[in-house]
Amino acid sequence: MGSYSKTIKHKELSMNPQPIDLPSVTRLEIIDSNGRVYGRFDLNGLQISIQDDQRTLKLFIESK
Repeated sequence: MGSYSKTIKHKELSMNPQPIDLPSVTRLEIIDSNGRVYGRFDLNGLQISIQDDQRTLKLFIESK
């Protein structure tokens, strides 16, 4: 990974009813076994939330 990496534990997400705010994130990549399937490089922050009895991971992105 790059020069900065923040690890968010599953327990931290699942026990927190509010989204976790990551205001310094400017890029989002989703990677599967074949490589990058989604990339967005114009973000102005991001929030992470686990919903639906921990079955759904939602990313709320803020565009520049």
